[in-house]
Amino acid sequence: MIPIICVSEDEPSLNVMEKMLDNYRDCFIIENKLNTKGSPGLYRNIQAYIKASAVTPYFIITDLDKNECAPSLLKQIPHLSMYKNLLFRIAVHEIEAWLMADRNNFADFTGISFKKIPSRPDEINVPKVLLFSLLQKTKKKFLIADMVPKSGAKIGPYYNKQLENFIWNNWDINTAKNNSPSLQKACLALDKFADSMRIMGSI
Repeated sequence: MIPIICVSEDEPSLNVMEKMLDNYRDCFIIENKLNTKGSPGLYRNIQAYIKASAVTPYFIITDLDKNECAPSLLKQIPHLSMYKNLLFRIAVHEIEAWLMADRNNFADFTGISFKKIPSRPDEINVPKVLLFSLLQKTKKKFLIADMVPKSGAKIGPYYNKQLENFIWNNWDINTAKNNSPSLQKACLALDKFADSMRIMGSI
């Protein structure tokens, strides 16, 4: 199997990446997971990751953040296409959009009405803020305490743990990608990436 290093800006994204790679256990083994704790840390080291991918394949997922679209963000990263052992994908707009895209399971997990879960989550500018707003109406009061931020915090104290539980126990990627074009593109790219690694004779 091929060692691969995962890089993203938060724990939920890393869990999503690990679950995506779980479908390629015949091809990849995760050597390391790097949480840059925000996009500044990721982009501060992006050129180092690009160069390091010449030795060990890298899988990187970032958010669209305040960029207008994925192509405009990609244009800001020099040398991104120089190394074939690097898979760089953008969650539009945040990884939470990919999770919400599995609408039935996300509604069950949060205790929020299915009708309130957006049918096109990629079009939500700040999915995390929408999630916080929706959670205020859930009957699962422990989720409000765990996930909704207080006292100036960006997320609740057990936000990442609750999403990790959802990702591994409830989230259906195949369902989600039908409602999220950016996730569907990421899955197709990962499939092609795995095929290219096999063709190169690495395994």
